Amino acid sequence: MNLFKISLQPLSLFQTPLRSDTIWGHICWAIRFLKGESELKNFLAEYKRGNFPIIVSDAFPDGYLPIPRHPGIIKDFDKTKSDIDLKKLKKAKYIPISVYEKLEESFDAFLENFKTYFSNKDSMQDSIDNYFIKFDEWHCSINRVTGNVEMGMLFSKECSYFKGKPIPVIYVKSVFDKPYIEKIFKFIGENGYGADASVGRGRFEFDISDANLPDSKNPNSFVTLSHGFEKVSEFKRCFYDVDIKFGKVGNNISYNPFKRPTVSFKPGSLFILKEDGQPSIAYGKVKDNIHSSIDFVHECSLLFPLYVRWQNE
Repeated sequence: MNLFKISLQPLSLFQTPLRSDTIWGHICWAIRFLKGESELKNFLAEYKRGNFPIIVSDAFPDGYLPIPRHPGIIKDFDKTKSDIDLKKLKKAKYIPISVYEKLEESFDAFLENFKTYFSNKDSMQDSIDNYFIKFDEWHCSINRVTGNVEMGMLFSKECSYFKGKPIPVIYVKSVFDKPYIEKIFKFIGENGYGADASVGRGRFEFDISDANLPDSKNPNSFVTLSHGFEKVSEFKRCFYDVDIKFGKVGNNISYNPFKRPTVSFKPGSLFILKEDGQPSIAYGKVKDNIHSSIDFVHECSLLFPLYVRWQNE
């Protein structure tokens, strides 16, 4: 499969986080408007056959990936009386790709590089962990009959913006070529991503390039780069954070916009493969029947694997 990196240049505030399942939903709408409904149906049918035409990650700061959620890392540094601030480490979200690359050499090299990075007082970790800034934007309620502002009726919406550098990037694995993916993200960037796209939110420009991610030659585990779900019984062991999402359908296609709630593992969750387990392009599936009255609504619940060699597993 092709692996691309989408480097975003935001042009407006964002109302909705750049997470894999929402990005995939926008990809579906783009295919529907650019290629037609039959193309979208064929696209969705491929997932039901066990194929994965497009697998998308969450957005991360360029040059960084989610930190693996394995409690053994913190226990190891605590045991060795490392000078790392463990409270800071527990809150950390990302580490440089160069630290992950050390897993290709050995687990000890990974830990040593990990320790060096977090021991560096000049590291940009605080800035990196907070590169996606959230704040409340306040609005006045409008009386739709009179057109006047309602007295004392204020409400807030959570908005987000990116600090500037590093820029957010999205990784895409696909059977499609670069021009096909480029057209899809051009459509999304011009029409807006997420909530309040109709008033200018979620606009962006982007660059697309071929990508390379660290890839162990003899993996026994993977770290997910996306929100997704797979039965834990499919793996030997799992270390994860979970998220419950109450999603909404777009484009005003129903009087009831809410989907059924879904549970997903967060990026950074670590899954240890069984002894006879073979690496897969992705894990999980695209779910249907997640809306109470609309049968064609789907939810992407695919884990985007970054394969690693984890010690003693």
